[in-house]
Amino acid sequence: MPSPTPFACLFLFLSAATTSPLAGMDASHGAAVGDSLPQILAGEWERHQANVSAYVEAMPEEHFDFQPTPEVRTFAEQIEHIVRDHVSIVATAFDRTDLPDLGDPERYLREKDALLAHVEAGYEWVVQVIQGSDRGSLEAEGEVFGRYRVTRRRALEGALEHGTWTLGQVVPYLRLNEVTPPPYVVFPHATQVEG
Repeated sequence: MPSPTPFACLFLFLSAATTSPLAGMDASHGAAVGDSLPQILAGEWERHQANVSAYVEAMPEEHFDFQPTPEVRTFAEQIEHIVRDHVSIVATAFDRTDLPDLGDPERYLREKDALLAHVEAGYEWVVQVIQGSDRGSLEAEGEVFGRYRVTRRRALEGALEHGTWTLGQVVPYLRLNEVTPPPYVVFPHATQVEG
């Protein structure tokens, strides 16, 4: 049998690294076969919240104002950007005006507990919107920022994609402060095949 290529080895390593569970993440973060669309989407948002919270937990509070270069957001502002854009995208796509209280930026841009509460408030609101929807509502079209006409489901997917992209940007913020980034969980531990 031929030896695996370097690419194959990298793929196997990354696959193993991205399926490690985050501390505090339980088996409920993930869809089971037969779950409804709202359950599946809510599980994805809960998984993503756990990832974002793990990055906040990892960064020492004294580095919340760290910027790799002067023209970019601070670490805390990047997290704020994820949460605020999630809420804005979902609010416009679902025609919601009952926005969550995301806390005081004077606190959450400087204090870990407040930033974690900011993350929780934004994600929990999105999960509640999803759980209050049925498949028909999720597949209905909505407008995002008056610029994009997409299904609400696609708006949720786009918001998560933006959040993942932004979270990836903070990896150098952690590494430049000698902090090892937590593993990013793509597939919840509960979905791993035994063997």
